Amino acid sequence: MPHLKPAALAAAFLIAVSSAALAETATGYVVLDVKDGTVLAQKNAERPFIPASVLKMPTALAVLDTLGAEHRFTTRVMHTGSVSNGVLEGDIVLVGGGDPMLDTPALEGMAKALAAAGVTRVTGRFLYDDSAVLHRDAIEARQPADASYNPGLAGLSLDFNRFKVRWNEGSPTGAEVPLDPLPVALTMPPEQSEVWVPVREPGRFTARMFHWLAAKQSITLPLPEPGPAPAEASELVRNESLPVAEILRRALIHSNNMTTDTVLIAAAQKALGRTVRLEEAGEWLAARTKE
Repeated sequence: MPHLKPAALAAAFLIAVSSAALAETATGYVVLDVKDGTVLAQKNAERPFIPASVLKMPTALAVLDTLGAEHRFTTRVMHTGSVSNGVLEGDIVLVGGGDPMLDTPALEGMAKALAAAGVTRVTGRFLYDDSAVLHRDAIEARQPADASYNPGLAGLSLDFNRFKVRWNEGSPTGAEVPLDPLPVALTMPPEQSEVWVPVREPGRFTARMFHWLAAKQSITLPLPEPGPAPAEASELVRNESLPVAEILRRALIHSNNMTTDTVLIAAAQKALGRTVRLEEAGEWLAARTKE
């Protein structure tokens, strides 16, 4: 078989699949040579389609251009007061920086770092601040309410804002961690014995997880409550995300809605210089794409 350039190889693949498995489906595409605009392959090129996840491509380009490939999101543990004999005389605050890929191992690492700093107990409040991204219960209200790809959004997120629930004799339990109450609303058992369900309050969920992970490190924290870090608070522990370029690469591979929308909001907020809702971020992207 002769060697094919990437564009020609993509065209050959699209022609092959469109003439076979996709022959009877509503499919459309145009493959161009980016150097000179030559059309290499096309199908239903003039027919309008709902773009769906194809929109993740211009979104990724806009995010890269606005935030930069090396941009990282920071999650912090802040505190007031001082530590004496393991006791923090003051408040502790878990502050989200909009990291869409914060996972349980990273959050556990932050709990371990807190223990390494000598903290065993907090006398004040345990606050969580998820205001880096305006909270919404679901990405898209018109999508299924129980779809794991349609979770809530916030500036403090964990494990893509989804949670595995296992059904034991008709009662739901957390398959991964013993949270009570569970961070999801369930009305009846699904057909499967375990299922991923969307988290509607990501900030509270992440804070509850940190509370549990801290207890594993023999750190006693009050139950979390929402609130901003006091002005006098200073940083105690931090976690840096992967670079944006890698976040986007993984988001595109898995077509992850939560990740893509979260970084889009971050980019729009930087470009516009203010807090924006997801709809406003979409409007910013649309206007930018037309330029």
